[in-house]
Amino acid sequence: DLLVTAEWAGQQLVLRTPAGAAQLLASAVDDAMLPGVLGCIAGDDTVLVITRTQDVTTDVAAHLLALADPAARH
Repeated sequence: DLLVTAEWAGQQLVLRTPAGAAQLLASAVDDAMLPGVLGCIAGDDTVLVITRTQDVTTDVAAHLLALADPAARH
């Protein structure tokens, strides 16, 4: 319910959330300790995730989008 969109370029992943939810999502990404994720910076409705490689970026984006998709939960 927190992730609205995810876009990436290179080793940077930009996650959009509803207003006020970015810090909660960034904390969840940090707590998940996903391999290759160096860290997150959160604003009000945007999270910047920095990864080690572009492959990690696309993998993390796909993983988070799958978790955010209600159809994928069934």
